[in-house]
Amino acid sequence: FLDSISNRTIEVAFSKINDYKAKYSKYLDLRKDRIEKQIQAKKNQDKYIAETKVLIDKFRAKKNKAAFVQSLITKLSKLEIIQVEKEDVGRMQFRFPPAPHSGKLSLTVEQASKSYDDLDVLTGVNLEIIKGEKIAFVGKNGEGKTTLAKMIVNEIDFNGKVKITKTNHIFLEDFSINNNSNVKLNLSGDLSERILNLNISGDIIDLSANKVETKKKERVYYLKRENYSINTDEVIFAGAVRVNDFKAGIEKKGSTLSVNSRASFMGHELNYSREKNDNIDVNIIDSSDITYFVNDNHAAKKLLSDGEFKMTSIRNLNTQEADVKINLNDFVLINTPASLKLLSLPSISGLVSIAEGEGGIRFGYGEINYIETENKFNEIEAFAVSDSLGLIMDGNIDRKEKIIDMKGEISPMHIVNAIIQKLPILGPIIVGNEGEGMFSIDFLMTGSSDDPEVESNPLTIIKPRIIERAIEAIENSSTNQ
Repeated sequence: FLDSISNRTIEVAFSKINDYKAKYSKYLDLRKDRIEKQIQAKKNQDKYIAETKVLIDKFRAKKNKAAFVQSLITKLSKLEIIQVEKEDVGRMQFRFPPAPHSGKLSLTVEQASKSYDDLDVLTGVNLEIIKGEKIAFVGKNGEGKTTLAKMIVNEIDFNGKVKITKTNHIFLEDFSINNNSNVKLNLSGDLSERILNLNISGDIIDLSANKVETKKKERVYYLKRENYSINTDEVIFAGAVRVNDFKAGIEKKGSTLSVNSRASFMGHELNYSREKNDNIDVNIIDSSDITYFVNDNHAAKKLLSDGEFKMTSIRNLNTQEADVKINLNDFVLINTPASLKLLSLPSISGLVSIAEGEGGIRFGYGEINYIETENKFNEIEAFAVSDSLGLIMDGNIDRKEKIIDMKGEISPMHIVNAIIQKLPILGPIIVGNEGEGMFSIDFLMTGSSDDPEVESNPLTIIKPRIIERAIEAIENSSTNQ
């Protein structure tokens, strides 16, 4: 307690004041160290005095040593004797007159209620407080502490029952919350020995203000463990996105967190899980179509339509860097300034009409890997393939400045290339890896991430990659030898 309210300790003991610019627990350590040094100094001084007295007695009778003896006597007389401080065991005592006794039942509230116009806040409160019990209302601003306190003076209302046992075990049964807008829930559970178990169900829950906290923080947790089970007909995500059939299980113990949840909308599902400890934060999002679960400003909504989506993020909470992997299946890359410029490259321009007709290009599958920091996406490696097109890209994106610096290759006739790739030995040399083609166009994409510049190298347009792959194969063979 003292450490939390002060950072300076002044000791008054044995008619002296010692000023320590430290918290109380640190002061105890410093004082112990000071006493130990005093004890050692006292031992050394006592040894010096004893040895000096031996010399005085030895040479006191010799005339030729009179001056020497007198100097030793003078030194001893001027020596300041070290006193070792003893612990001050004095105590302050306070006495208060006894308070008047209440009855065994200190407080009873029955069927208390409070409404504001047409909005029923709480109704039907029954509360008993037994003599000797200690009650505290704890919670954030706006979560009902004042309302609960007003209930005791007949200004409160809620549906259900609140029961407090003699051991301060708190039970909630059918506790209703309804603001006639974005929250309509029933709460049931208990709180005992700083362990909270809470079941939340109802029509709708609003999670739009919830944020995934990624930064590592030192905190003091009042609750030892928290267990939540949530089951609602509707949920509101960030950006006012409303979806259905929300289920979640949350387990929290200090900084350790485990979350498993799911929701659905128009036949599509979203699954989210999170495992977090002091050092690592793992988040996994898996959806049959992520665009149904994010708002219009989300990056996924701006780039994709349709398709399966799975993202795994593993964040190091000490460095704040996250390794991210995204898998896509049967998805459409939406027409954007960047994608249209890319498809307008020579010998690929015929695909633009396809993109314009369908609102984008459909790919069979794709993968994106990158390292996420606070301001950048680094070491991006991405590829996507379809029946008619292969695309690979790598580079970096400055999130803060909205600057993109990417390079890549785009190649038509991917099915033909895929067949060739299956040939032993020659396949990998001719067509390279997945997403690279036998014929490809190298390109650069730089500038604003909203509308980047796209340019190709004229020397590499429709250039067979066999020569490059053969050179790589020879180089690798030489290196291995």
